[in-house]
Amino acid sequence: MRCLAPYPSSSRATTPATRPPPPAPVGLLGPGWWLPQEPTLSLGAEVLTLNDTKGRSIRFEPLEPGEIAYSRSENLWLVRGGLDALDPHTLPGARLAVAWQGLSPELRRNERLIFVTATPLGPWWVFGT
Repeated sequence: MRCLAPYPSSSRATTPATRPPPPAPVGLLGPGWWLPQEPTLSLGAEVLTLNDTKGRSIRFEPLEPGEIAYSRSENLWLVRGGLDALDPHTLPGARLAVAWQGLSPELRRNERLIFVTATPLGPWWVFGT
């Protein structure tokens, strides 16, 4: 029997070393199972939470338009839209400038979008708020 799919997919089961506080995010396949396309981002008044594909909740302070945050423990860069170009005179701006310019101007200027990357060269994950 042959099974056809519109695109190749994979899934993985993980058990994080530290469980996020309830309510913990649950993947589409149930607790502990995650699809690669499942990361989510939520923006609250006091916290910005990235739920990754390993079931972890990574917290940041909320970003103002054009602001950049970096997580040393996760090696993730976050940039909130609202700027056409990043400031090349700051360390984060200098490191991310090339990848940032690779995004369309409409995306870069949109203050409702938050961009996440694991490397200064991209690719970017784009989340709406």
